[in-house]
Amino acid sequence: MTSNDAMPTFTVTLPIIRHILIRENIQIVHAHQATSTMANESVVYAGLMGLKSVYTDHSLFGFDFAGVILNRVLQTTLSTVDAVTCRDNFLLRTRLSVIAGHR
Repeated sequence: MTSNDAMPTFTVTLPIIRHILIRENIQIVHAHQATSTMANESVVYAGLMGLKSVYTDHSLFGFDFAGVILNRVLQTTLSTVDAVTCRDNFLLRTRLSVIAGHR
């Protein structure tokens, strides 16, 4: 999404990914990579379908123009996930709050 390669296509991919999630009896969707259109869309679809989802972020995007746009996309995407694993800068970029879990 940051290299002018892809735009979120939500309405086009929903039927395809929904079909795969149902056909394969998927119970948890785990997505990686902030710049992946498919990763962002898949966790949103999981939330819409009542499936659990986990998002892992490894990136160190900053606050340049592309990073700001990506951070806004992630704020929306992450409002649908059940759990997130990430670095500290990710919390700053997306304005997420940390809730301590069980170890």
